Amino acid sequence: MGLFSFATEGQLSKDEVCELMLPLYDDFCYVFHSAWDEWQGQIPAATRDKVTPMQRGGFVNDLAVDYAKNMFRNREKQQIHICEKLNFFKLYIGGTKIVARLKKLQPDYTVPASAYSSHRQARLWYKNSHIPGLVNSATRLTIGYILNPIETEISEIAVSSQIGPQLLWGVRIHDEAHSIDGVNSVDTTKKIYENEGLPEIQISPTGERRSQSN
Repeated sequence: MGLFSFATEGQLSKDEVCELMLPLYDDFCYVFHSAWDEWQGQIPAATRDKVTPMQRGGFVNDLAVDYAKNMFRNREKQQIHICEKLNFFKLYIGGTKIVARLKKLQPDYTVPASAYSSHRQARLWYKNSHIPGLVNSATRLTIGYILNPIETEISEIAVSSQIGPQLLWGVRIHDEAHSIDGVNSVDTTKKIYENEGLPEIQISPTGERRSQSN
């Protein structure tokens, strides 16, 4: 029995998730970039400077949720369902195969424990424990954005799976060359982030892959 198998039994694999998510990659990029652009463009710099990183994360997340509601409303025929039961926003994708939250991610593709440790329901979510009112057979994912080191712009948008603070895997949207399997090796993650020579692989909504060289 492998690490975390008790919590991941019956869950979709990374490849299965990517196959379902591929047609939505552009939509999620739009959602997060629009939210960040509104934060940067509509809030005066002097006001932004007074806001803590945690407060900023909450504000940008609220904006992202609003954009996501508009983006994914009335798309049930595509097996995408908005759900706000249990007092938090989530998306069911592929019917009930996937249930995803929108969050700011750390550079290692995880949501930090500090962001959920004080909330019982959030702790249950990231432990993959049973939550009444949730489709508990669905694979739980986080779809989020990562800021650059000086936190002035979005550097990545990614989808990830974690159990507690431990990353199971993460995939940078539109760049499969930067997918990582967190349980396997921290060193693997470092090598991926340090390898700046990898070509950027853009994936269109039709699934066509285009390599862009500098």
